Amino acid sequence: MLLRDPEQKTFDIYVDETSKNSPFMGVGALFTRKDSARSIAQMMQETIDSFGDRPDREIHWTELKNHQLPMYKAVALKLMACNQVKPYRMRFNALIVETSKIDKSVSEGANREVILSKFMFGLVFQMASNFGINNHYRVFIDSPHGREEPDPALKAMLNNRAYSRSGQRTDPFKVVRYVRSENSRLIQAVDLLAGAIAYETNSLHLACQPAKHRLGLWRAMLDASAYETFAEPTRARLNRLQIMHFDFEKSAVRRKFRAPPAPETDNP
Repeated sequence: MLLRDPEQKTFDIYVDETSKNSPFMGVGALFTRKDSARSIAQMMQETIDSFGDRPDREIHWTELKNHQLPMYKAVALKLMACNQVKPYRMRFNALIVETSKIDKSVSEGANREVILSKFMFGLVFQMASNFGINNHYRVFIDSPHGREEPDPALKAMLNNRAYSRSGQRTDPFKVVRYVRSENSRLIQAVDLLAGAIAYETNSLHLACQPAKHRLGLWRAMLDASAYETFAEPTRARLNRLQIMHFDFEKSAVRRKFRAPPAPETDNP
């Protein structure tokens, strides 16, 4: 349920999808405080600049080239540190979806954009629900059509769900907007983190001749996570790096383990 928080704060949620044409696609969401979002973006930019690359170089899992591995690894490990090392600056959730089951279980004739919005809706609402209706949330989604524009329908759906859960009309979701990835380092961060998780989930690390640079980046990120694998759901509901699999039989998120949630704070 949505919990009360006596002190209002603004949190940002950045959302992107990955591996949409693979057996398993992923939807990733990065949750952070508004001020931390700025510092994470600055950290990414400074790291890219330190390697002498173009200042407008985008970071995407699928666009990694062999000679870029040191830069990508430096960015990725700093992102992992924001998630795994105190002071924590962000949370990251990934929802893994078996693509072959989408048409049979979810679509009901809906187009791909509508289907994807359903998964995004659940992921975003779950992250925000842990921090309360008295906070403000700004949601930024990677634009699938290249346009930067608000999504009033998704914003209304999120606020209506918050109302139905709490019985109070606070409308905590203040911004729900599509943005271009080249204009958002945080969207690029989601792409990189979700890409590594989908890479292993699709068993690409076990391919006959996997690309060594992509294999090296995945391994470095997995080691930094302290997890044994990215291909299985994570244990606890409130892990800072949480991996969930969608259960089509129940139309719900499936987790490998059930564990009581840890006490929550306002620190991502």
